[in-house]
Amino acid sequence: MITLAVLAPLPPDGPPASPHLLPLGRAANELASRGVRLIFTEHLQAGLVRGFEVADGGWRATSSEVSGVLDAWPSALPRQAWESAIAGAGTRPVGNPASLTRTLRDRLAVNRALQATGVPVLPMEAKPERFDRVIAEWGGAIAVPRMRDGGGRRYVRAAEGAPTDGSCLLQRVLRPPTGWTEATVRAVAQRSEAGTWVFSPFVSRRSRPGGSRRSPIVDLASELLPKRAVVAMERTLAGACDALGDDPLAVELGASFAIDEHYEPHLIEVDGSPRWELLALERAQPSRWNGVVRDALCRPFLRIAAVSAS
Repeated sequence: MITLAVLAPLPPDGPPASPHLLPLGRAANELASRGVRLIFTEHLQAGLVRGFEVADGGWRATSSEVSGVLDAWPSALPRQAWESAIAGAGTRPVGNPASLTRTLRDRLAVNRALQATGVPVLPMEAKPERFDRVIAEWGGAIAVPRMRDGGGRRYVRAAEGAPTDGSCLLQRVLRPPTGWTEATVRAVAQRSEAGTWVFSPFVSRRSRPGGSRRSPIVDLASELLPKRAVVAMERTLAGACDALGDDPLAVELGASFAIDEHYEPHLIEVDGSPRWELLALERAQPSRWNGVVRDALCRPFLRIAAVSAS
């Protein structure tokens, strides 16, 4: 049995919900049957952890030495807390590696890395003195924080609506397909146990005029979009994996695409904390998606376990 730590902030009395209600709690049960034990913790010290594991359908406090770490720390939380937590991993293998996570927290650094290797990405402007010009050219823009712990996105029609202290980036706005106010696709790439990249089914999110962006319509992208769009996204995601995921412990990357009025996809960003839109598909059709979601939840742990054992 290989023991791995799941690094994430926790309340003092443990995770807030029963294991079967949490995606990674479900993964813990499946992984135990494959010889991988998970301990959920926010404190590491030279590979030693105190935290909680799944036992008898609930959570049990435990402590142990671990062979590797999955970094599940939310990118929206302050970086200082994460830096302190990740330092305790010592020489244990960590997926994603801290160096990659630091890069992925900086949207401008990611954009430049992608462009340097020829990966097409939606235009982004970082120079405040050019904000007026690009907003006029684009007919509006999306203002996004440069760092992932800097807040959310918002639409701006003039440069006055965006900070000019270097903390903000502008991204081009696309006209969505007719009948929609927004159309995006979320894609997840993960390392297999053998080290190859595996793509989970791409998931589309759409909002209708007058509808809530918090309750989008979720579909399987390959059943909604032209085949050429799906193939283009697969090619772009493969390029992003090559550009950013050359470390053997880069276990997981997420990519977001915007779909324009011609159903052409445009890469918005790449991050290391994939959101599980697959879970929405699973809720709608459990029998179809249970196995897919199970494999996606377990895959990064199996890769870290394989590296730890090598």
